[in-house]
Amino acid sequence: MANELEIKRMLREAAEKLLGKRLTEQEISSLYRFYLEASGSSYNKAVESLSKFSQLSKSQIIEKRSSSDDFDRVMRDLERRLDSNSK
Repeated sequence: MANELEIKRMLREAAEKLLGKRLTEQEISSLYRFYLEASGSSYNKAVESLSKFSQLSKSQIIEKRSSSDDFDRVMRDLERRLDSNSK
């Protein structure tokens, strides 16, 4: 399973691509807390935490993913890493 630092790094990268800005340490901690509070698969927890953090719906995140190759690449990498770590 991915450790806390690795999960924070992956979530930070995804959130920064989603929002188009750099996150502070406090924002990263908040994002990670949302991840820990979420339920479901590791990837679903990541999407739920991104949604809560960004105040965008999951469908808005999916729309953003389909319209941005860069964000899609980050999300595919996040999904692949979290899925491989949960097995």
